[in-house]
Amino acid sequence: MDNDIKGMDQVYKFVKKNLGLEKKEWDFYRNTLAYKESQGNTWFDMPQQYMKFYNIQGGSDKKYDGRYQMGSAAKTDGANKFGISNPGHSKKQRESFLQDPLIQEKIFAGYTVANMGYMNSNEKFKKMSTKDKFRHLTFAHNSGHGNAKKYINGDIITFRDGNGHDARNYIQDFDSNYRAHNADQSLFEEKQKPLKVKNALAGKNLFSLGEI
Repeated sequence: MDNDIKGMDQVYKFVKKNLGLEKKEWDFYRNTLAYKESQGNTWFDMPQQYMKFYNIQGGSDKKYDGRYQMGSAAKTDGANKFGISNPGHSKKQRESFLQDPLIQEKIFAGYTVANMGYMNSNEKFKKMSTKDKFRHLTFAHNSGHGNAKKYINGDIITFRDGNGHDARNYIQDFDSNYRAHNADQSLFEEKQKPLKVKNALAGKNLFSLGEI
């Protein structure tokens, strides 16, 4: 996907390092969240299509900002993980945040890394495939990692946010968007770990040694 947000390469590098996702996988995930959070269930994946959605306030009592509808606590977590200053949530700070797409992308990436850390305390989540982890991270983005873990454990059927939105719809949207936008079936593939060879054998012909 073309990208005209200057500095976005910093976000992709951060995501690769901390989440192990390629650019196309991160673009799918962030566009899926935006599809639900700010774009009215309309799929936009080109910057010229979605730039206006960075300037939206919404959610319960209009407490959430931008393309990914970030609240005060999410901004704090996201900034801490990305290693940047907390943008804050006063009226003036929120106005500044709405005008800065790159800050929103950095905060969203940092918040996703934070949620991944919180969710990894759940053994069922830790054992999931990469794809299933990100399916459930959509739930956590909407309703918090605590509720997402309860959902995974079967302790709750779902959770409804302040606007009455069912968090399961986020997972359902992930699945439907995956089917619609993953024609080559290459997103969230499990990465095979390279074969580890003992130092003493490095560079030797393992066939001749009878090792393989």
